[in-house]
Amino acid sequence: MERNEFWSNVSSFLSGSSQNVFIDPSFSPHCEISELFEMKNVALSDEQFISIERVSLDTLSCFSLPSKLSLLTFNVWFDPFETEKRCIALLHSICTANPSCVALQEVTPSFLQIIFRILSHPTCAEECFIKNVLCWNYYISSHLLQQNQDSFSGLCFLIAKQLPIIKLESWFLCHATASAKKLMLVAHLKQSVAICNVHLEMVEKMPIIRQHQLHFVHSLMQNKSHVFVLGDFNCEQPVHSLLHGYKDVWNELKKSETEGYTYDTIKNDMLARRKQRTVQLRLDRILYRSNDNLDLECKPTQIKLSGDSSIDRNLFMSDHFGVEASFILIDCL
Repeated sequence: MERNEFWSNVSSFLSGSSQNVFIDPSFSPHCEISELFEMKNVALSDEQFISIERVSLDTLSCFSLPSKLSLLTFNVWFDPFETEKRCIALLHSICTANPSCVALQEVTPSFLQIIFRILSHPTCAEECFIKNVLCWNYYISSHLLQQNQDSFSGLCFLIAKQLPIIKLESWFLCHATASAKKLMLVAHLKQSVAICNVHLEMVEKMPIIRQHQLHFVHSLMQNKSHVFVLGDFNCEQPVHSLLHGYKDVWNELKKSETEGYTYDTIKNDMLARRKQRTVQLRLDRILYRSNDNLDLECKPTQIKLSGDSSIDRNLFMSDHFGVEASFILIDCL
């Protein structure tokens, strides 16, 4: 879809909508190089400090793709309600699962501050476990850690230290001004592999914006052989209408659209108390496209919900559940 055609369609849609939404037609998706950081614990004069150091991607070039790749996506919920309890439970769940790459959405400065507090001053065995796993196993990439960045972008990667990352990008996507700025994080790996962390337009009556965002993702990734797109899609359309050529891992392995709800007032009491109506939506997904070639073959082996049990009475890790999927990567060389 050409730019002028897209904005013409948006204008036509808005003319029939009662929702007060404005979109800047001069906006163009643009990219910034993102950075990877290592979280180190430093002891000085009996005091513990957390050091956040930039990682040179050149140091990761010696690694090869793993034979197994596990991906987790989780919208952590920006709301300040019981943030510390929810954050600690979520981090413990992540560290227990120990996936290869974690894609988080709605990460706030407060969320990061809790992470850094745990890393520098853990107060219990659970927090010591989190600290050890994060420091030893993961790098972090978040727009919030870079200077002069908008605190509302909210996306974050936790990336296993052995993954062969060759480039990290932050792409700003078109969005309705009634919502926060939309960002996509892209981790480029060896052998033409890419992992995309997305949080699509949240304004319910703006499906055309989400379609345009996904059209851009499709165009950007068309030269990649193996692409994983995971995050909060904020929509319920079937996968073929989301990204042409991509497969929804849940549908492929579970063969059911009636399971895997990630925004679910039936299971999530915390969400039910806020919504006060029945909602069951599969907003969070893991999609993939694999052009099997002579170099690499990619197949999904497992998928499940994450964080779908309560951590306390009427308290869950988030208003969303996460989704975790595993893949095997077969090097054909």
